Amino acid sequence: MHVSNGPDVDGSLTDVIAFSSDGTNWDFIEKASISTVTGWFQADGTYQDTGYKYDNKTILRIERKDDHAPLTFELQDVENQATWTGGAEANLQVAKVDIAGWL
Repeated sequence: MHVSNGPDVDGSLTDVIAFSSDGTNWDFIEKASISTVTGWFQADGTYQDTGYKYDNKTILRIERKDDHAPLTFELQDVENQATWTGGAEANLQVAKVDIAGWL
């Protein structure tokens, strides 16, 4: 998973946040359509025992004003934002601040 401010993908994409599964083929969310950026952190240490791929959960959710489904993803899956992927609550807070800055 890749998440970027639009201009970081293409200088002309100033009004969007870009996301991609492979870092090449991008989809976009218009910044004006974003209503909230929320997230939750759960430090359990046993999630891998239940089949989850990480010990802790750091989930980010981008809610939209329109009828489109929110974008929800595990921060530890993001490959291009190194400060988001540590699996700690602080990483979740950094991601939320970064995205707020993009808006």
